Amino acid sequence: MSETVLRILIEELTTLRIVCKRCESSIDVVILKIEPGSKFLCPSCGGDLRRAIADPDDYSRLAEAIRNIRSIKSRDEAQIKSVEFVVPQKGEGDR
Repeated sequence: MSETVLRILIEELTTLRIVCKRCESSIDVVILKIEPGSKFLCPSCGGDLRRAIADPDDYSRLAEAIRNIRSIKSRDEAQIKSVEFVVPQKGEGDR
C-alpha cells in the first residue's frame, strides 16, 4: 500500500502554534524563545493556554528537545545529513 508523507526537517521547526480550545483562536510562538515559566495567553479570550496540559513547562520541554536534536545534528554533521520528522498524510479514503 502506498502512502504520502510530509517530511519536516528539524531546522524547519521554528514555530509552535497553540490553538485555544475555548475560542479556537491561536498564537504562534518562536520555539527558541520558549523558556520554563513562559506564559501563553489566548490573544482573543485571554485564557491561559498552559492550563490545557498536565505540566505548564511541557512547552519548554518540547522546545528544549528540539534544540537538543538540532545540536546532535550540528555536532555529528560528518555522520548525519539531516534529521526529519515524518508525518503520514491521510489519503482520500482515510478521512
